[in-house]
Amino acid sequence: MKNIRHRFGVELDWVEQFSQALEGHQDGINIIDSKAIFQGSRCILSITSDVSVMFTDGVYQQDITFQLKNTSDDFVWVWYNLNDENSQFNAVSLKTEVGRWNFNSLVVDSKLNVNYVVKKDTNTFSLVLFIKKEMIKKHLISKNQFKKVFANTFDFKKHMIFSMSRMSPESLFLIEEFRREIKNSKDNTDIFLSALTFNLMSDYLDNYFMQQNIVISKIKAEDVEAIVDSQEYIFKNIQAFPGIPVLAQRAEMSETKYKKMFLKITGLTPNLFYQNHKLRISRKMLESQKYTVGEIVEILNYSTSSHFSRQFKSYFGISPKEYMLSIH
Repeated sequence: MKNIRHRFGVELDWVEQFSQALEGHQDGINIIDSKAIFQGSRCILSITSDVSVMFTDGVYQQDITFQLKNTSDDFVWVWYNLNDENSQFNAVSLKTEVGRWNFNSLVVDSKLNVNYVVKKDTNTFSLVLFIKKEMIKKHLISKNQFKKVFANTFDFKKHMIFSMSRMSPESLFLIEEFRREIKNSKDNTDIFLSALTFNLMSDYLDNYFMQQNIVISKIKAEDVEAIVDSQEYIFKNIQAFPGIPVLAQRAEMSETKYKKMFLKITGLTPNLFYQNHKLRISRKMLESQKYTVGEIVEILNYSTSSHFSRQFKSYFGISPKEYMLSIH
């Protein structure tokens, strides 16, 4: 497995080093990767002094571990990941799968060191927005409902921004439209990419906070570690949800704080996180072609096959039987 050590930033002074680590070179807004590592398109574009974006579309030719360690902590990166094959994302002690069928929208503080593992033959389509924290703060302060909170409580130096979720339908629609546009007109990638970035930022900065009922994720490193330990405990007890009292006690938090911190870090309630993880396991079991739907229902302790099928289709947009047919 090849290791790529790199950093990110709103300013693009990291791009040349990143290109060299990929055994490639810059050509305008494009990074031309070594064909032995990656075949496809990778573009990096400065949008404003506060925002830049990286777009990747192609296939990895070998297993890669990207080791991210930033030198600046003044930005967040918002990652939209539509890889067809799941890849592993590691931050703090968190290890989770990301991609089209799992967490596909991540907001990561530049303070966090991250490892991202992508396997050979992975079809990759992703966008990363790099946004200055002060720009986020100024934008949200301009909204009346956020003024008091930012004026009185938020300190970027003390708190981290981190969340994992599934992208909104609006963001997914914008990204799919972008894919169609650049397929038909590759000469205007920079124009389409700029427009997409502004639209995604609007969805992230406004709708994300409103829909999640979160002003901003004010998270300390020890809180992230406690919730990550809680997630691992949920993973190990997949047949039955452990319950909020047990999970909160393990995290050494009150039940109220635990539920709030879990939502801020994962974008989900603990119970929904548990249900979604069970569904991702069920998808892997179907892919293995070793289990029938009835066996999966019994092993994962679903009440009925119809209940499992409804949840599966709601999450993946396809029924278990249809998914099995698509594999064949």
